[in-house]
Amino acid sequence: MDYISSTKLGRETNHNKKSIDKVADILKIKSLHKNSQTYYTQEQCNLIINFINNHSPLETFFSKLEIYESYGYNIKTLTAFRNIIDWDRSRVLKCIEYLDIKPITTKGQTNYYSDDDFIKFTTFINNKLSELNSLNNFFTKRQICEKLQLNYEKFETLCRKFNITPIFDWEFGKDSKLYSNESFNFLFNLIEENKKQSEIKYTITELSKIFQKTDSCIAKVIEKLNIPYFESITREYLIDDKSFLILQDYFSKTEISGSSYFEKEICEFVKSIYSNEIVENDRKIIYPKELDIYIPNKNIAIECDGLYWHSTEQLTSKGQFMFSSDEKKHYKDKQLIKTLACEEKEIRLIHIFEDEWNIKKEICKSIIASSLGIYKQKIFARKCEVKEINLEDWKKFLHENHIQDYTFAEYRLGLYYKDELVQGIGITKSNHKQGEIELNRMATKLNTQVIGGFSKLMSHSIKMWNFSKIYSYISRRLFDGKGYYTSNFKIVKINEPTYFYVKHGQRFPRYNFMKNKIKKMYDKGELLYWNENETEELIMNKNQFGRLYDCGTIKVVYNK
Repeated sequence: MDYISSTKLGRETNHNKKSIDKVADILKIKSLHKNSQTYYTQEQCNLIINFINNHSPLETFFSKLEIYESYGYNIKTLTAFRNIIDWDRSRVLKCIEYLDIKPITTKGQTNYYSDDDFIKFTTFINNKLSELNSLNNFFTKRQICEKLQLNYEKFETLCRKFNITPIFDWEFGKDSKLYSNESFNFLFNLIEENKKQSEIKYTITELSKIFQKTDSCIAKVIEKLNIPYFESITREYLIDDKSFLILQDYFSKTEISGSSYFEKEICEFVKSIYSNEIVENDRKIIYPKELDIYIPNKNIAIECDGLYWHSTEQLTSKGQFMFSSDEKKHYKDKQLIKTLACEEKEIRLIHIFEDEWNIKKEICKSIIASSLGIYKQKIFARKCEVKEINLEDWKKFLHENHIQDYTFAEYRLGLYYKDELVQGIGITKSNHKQGEIELNRMATKLNTQVIGGFSKLMSHSIKMWNFSKIYSYISRRLFDGKGYYTSNFKIVKINEPTYFYVKHGQRFPRYNFMKNKIKKMYDKGELLYWNENETEELIMNKNQFGRLYDCGTIKVVYNK
């Protein structure tokens, strides 16, 4: 019988002799020893090679050998789950949490799951995929809302009213619910029939496109001028030709825009909570630039940024799709220039986007009041209990208290005052840079100051999860970062402005329109133009979207 030495087998598999012998010990292979060398039969070598191939890289396997010996060699990490379906890490974690799968052990920042739970996950995914593959002609909620010009709230109202239910539901994740072609046609016919019955032509959405105003601006002008309107089943304002002419005449004689409306509302709000000097439309402080609202005694300024007037939609809506380098620079730096000018004067400038004020008004008010040092309640962190936050509570808390709403975080920690969550942080593996741990959300209950709360949460998170460093990103558009710096965060880098896409008073994250996604949207009829030889920017310009830039971010780090 021919024998092969561990040294020779190591050369063939790119491993050293010690690693080969260690695998043999794990497999309980009886070897032949001669002259300080170990020998194996061809059959034994095949077993060793198969084990190496299934546990590559072997060095990583050996580093976790203690875990494998305690829980068996079939335990799985998150990577095994992600190999089952082409999802990102956060969506796989949501599915695991939905299935009530918990790690059996954790080493460092890696969770390990039992083989039974892995089979549970695999079975769930396969069943769902089988169910999905059996469907034909379905629509996501987003597709229905865009095609029928409904917002999500109106869509949900109609679904409840007419008992419309999804034909498929992942239970979690973006566009998780799918609706039948019959449901879409029912809603389409319902809305069209409702329009015909009223003998009225113009919806708020159509008017906003014609007059280049926001939906809220059109609605407020209709109410202000007492223009007769019909309220449809979707709670949409509808007006006739006569009323349309009244609106047309009004907008031809006034410069009132959607942005000026919300600027006046913000100014009225500031006046309602702050009684000292408030300066409006000042051009002296950062001459020749204008500050919409300035509070001298607090060194606070507020800019009310209309989506249309502060973005390249001004150009694309008029058919200009190619921009000069000067035009691109103008729109990219439009918000940042004012922020930098204010920083030189030690003024904190807060930019409020028009859609934020319309959709997240109470959160915007809380940010403004906080900048002025005005709170409805103040709580000391020492009086709060530190507890982990479950996923549903975290979603609800962020929806009610964070300007950017919910995003998934693997680690969630909160401060509870009298059993109520008043402040929380979310930490997860960074989407910006591999290997970094990121604080991706920090939120406090509206109109509440938790004194020492942020520092307490950070120090507890370091101890609980043994992080050595935690990175985060501060929005320069809304915050000056003082809360981070007083909690021992240090500046790493200043990042340039990034952009959103805007159209007809709506703002969309740029990652919704990566080039591969644009093609899919075009194929579905959701976009009207596509050319694979053109850039993302040019394609979106020709679809008459505009780019709206923020003020960039400050990358900071918290060290253990």
